[in-house]
Amino acid sequence: MTAPTSAARIIGVAAAALAVAWAVPTTVAIAHEGHQMECNDSSINTLKSDILGDA
Repeated sequence: MTAPTSAARIIGVAAAALAVAWAVPTTVAIAHEGHQMECNDSSINTLKSDILGDA
């Protein structure tokens, strides 16, 4: 593999990763059991209590 080909491959992978990162909405998190939820204080507290087992 030549140096220009290697550099082009690295740049291509970095560009693809950046495109994927931009495509993901920043206000939606993947919750356990495959559900989606808004990232706000109430949902974060609910998720923490679910993980820690607090009732």
